[in-house]
Amino acid sequence: MRILHITDLHILADPGAHMLGVDTFVTLKSVLAELRSITPMPNMIIATGDLSEDGTVKSYKRLRTLLVDLDLPVFVLPGNHDDVDHIQEGLTGGPIKMEFLHHVGGWGFVFLNSQIVGQSNGRVSDSEMKKLKAVLNENPDRPFLISVHHTSVRPCPDEDCHLLNTGDLLSIVERHPNARAVIGGHTHTEAIVDHKHLRLMTTPSTCIQCVHPTAEEFHSSKDRSKLHKWDSSFLGFRFLDIMPDGQIETVVHKIVSPETARPPGR
Repeated sequence: MRILHITDLHILADPGAHMLGVDTFVTLKSVLAELRSITPMPNMIIATGDLSEDGTVKSYKRLRTLLVDLDLPVFVLPGNHDDVDHIQEGLTGGPIKMEFLHHVGGWGFVFLNSQIVGQSNGRVSDSEMKKLKAVLNENPDRPFLISVHHTSVRPCPDEDCHLLNTGDLLSIVERHPNARAVIGGHTHTEAIVDHKHLRLMTTPSTCIQCVHPTAEEFHSSKDRSKLHKWDSSFLGFRFLDIMPDGQIETVVHKIVSPETARPPGR
């Protein structure tokens, strides 16, 4: 199976609206147009949060027009910018689903909600952690791909960029050999870490990328709000080719952004 992983779409309600100088609807259209030129096409899409920038029903309806046109199953989960009720009202239905667990092609897929309403950073609830542990225990011979908005990779020292209970999540998945990978976003950057039997991955945004400060820059700065630099020159998405034996091959595709000419503003 081939999985397309997209993240941090940040779609806005109004046509022509911009985030950091970028029309996020236009950039996602460019990503999906590029997707059609690549073979083989994916069997399914996973979108790991920050689907909307403003959390409005209207923004999710705009996003739906792009995703349903692909004629592929799409699995979504919320990020810190999202509104779960509005996702259900404006986006899900038909091929677009928001659920905890899905089985297909011999693999299991778990979708975790790490949203803390009103905060940039995230946490997976104790109840979802228990459900994840139970699913992995009940299906020891089935490989699993786990998705969560706030990445378990830490490319940035800023707490706002973190999954606050990463250690709790890793303590579960590293004890289960059938947990094969954890994918996420939030940080608008590319990273991959091999951890025991796991691959921990984060994927570039479909709209704009972030250049994170080093630990030294972060801890020595008197104004940490200006440390994150934004790069609107390219867009990114990830393919994951998953095998029946639990192996994963993955590659990130980057394309020139049609919004490069627009200087991003904070």
